[in-house]
Amino acid sequence: MNWTIVIGSKAEKQLKKFPAKYYRHIRQIINAMEADLFFGDITKLNGKENSWRRRTGNYRSLYRNLRK
Repeated sequence: MNWTIVIGSKAEKQLKKFPAKYYRHIRQIINAMEADLFFGDITKLNGKENSWRRRTGNYRSLYRNLRK
């Protein structure tokens, strides 16, 4: 199943401030998540419906599955 990844404007602005090395790596991970949203080092967040955390090196990305 393919997923559509939507990055909010605040998150994109913060992401662009990262050093180029990390920015490229995180963008690669985000692109790969379109094919499989649940691959890699992920953890479901307690107390939050359809909310997940994915670790990428020293960084953590939070996301929600908004399946329709």
